[in-house]
Amino acid sequence: MMTIQANKQLFVLQKLGYTITELPIEVIQSKQNISIKISPEHEIEIITRFNPNKTFDEAFSESNIMQVKGMLFKKMKVKSLNDQITSKAKSKNDKKYAC
Repeated sequence: MMTIQANKQLFVLQKLGYTITELPIEVIQSKQNISIKISPEHEIEIITRFNPNKTFDEAFSESNIMQVKGMLFKKMKVKSLNDQITSKAKSKNDKKYAC
């Protein structure tokens, strides 16, 4: 069964032009992230489980604004490095120490 969050993720992917009708069960259960390679150097990762010991609003307010030249978008919010490290340390993911 799709969660509200999974439905939102699917909606965004469809709005971006991806012809996807459902998400893998691992994504729905927050066991796997979604990675989208947008160029040889850039990848977007949709985080399905993020636990930095703070609320989403707190993490968002502390996130960084990154500028990417030559892209359609100019600014995006990204999680802070400290939040990434905290979340990875609490994760059971094999890549937990790769930042």
